[in-house]
Amino acid sequence: MYTDFRLIHYRDCPDTPWKNGGGSTKQLFISPQSADLENFDYRISIAKVSSNGLFSRFKDVDRKLSILEGSGLRLIIKDEEGQVIDSQLLAPKGNVFAFDGENNITSELIGAFVLDFNVMTRRGKYHSEVDQLTNASQATIGEVLWTACRRTGYTLAHELLLTLEPITVFVNDIEIQLEAYDLLIFTKEARITLKNNQKFNGLIIKLSNNIN
Repeated sequence: MYTDFRLIHYRDCPDTPWKNGGGSTKQLFISPQSADLENFDYRISIAKVSSNGLFSRFKDVDRKLSILEGSGLRLIIKDEEGQVIDSQLLAPKGNVFAFDGENNITSELIGAFVLDFNVMTRRGKYHSEVDQLTNASQATIGEVLWTACRRTGYTLAHELLLTLEPITVFVNDIEIQLEAYDLLIFTKEARITLKNNQKFNGLIIKLSNNIN
């Protein structure tokens, strides 16, 4: 049992098929631990999307979405009358898309499927920041981790690191072998070292809570 961090293995997370048969989701992290989709404070998951369709809507929830695998996903955003007001094309290693959980969104696959990374936070209670790093050095990781929340009135609660490919890291001199989509959750500041000066490809996620 580690004291300074938690390690979530992607392979150990149950794969839950969607009711409409259009995909499946692996839940990596949720709070409270006993929460469901109606009452969580924050939730982190990875979904395989294999068909076009409507996004589920979540009242009072802020979302961040990025594509991990596949050719891409087009999001079509409509108003309550069904008129298109925006369109976003998401692709692997592209921008992280932030949107309101209440939005009326339809997704269209560019290819056969995508694997997406989803962060949801309860609006007014928690806030998330997601930074995507490509071929990042150990120094770059240190510059992104352990920095204050960029949103006024919020304080950092958790920092998380998701790797996109296998890599060996040291956390406070403990060697950890990470596979693709494994998640490190830090409970306090730790020293991160990349074995043999490897480059890091992945996401750094900050979860902050409202102190007001």
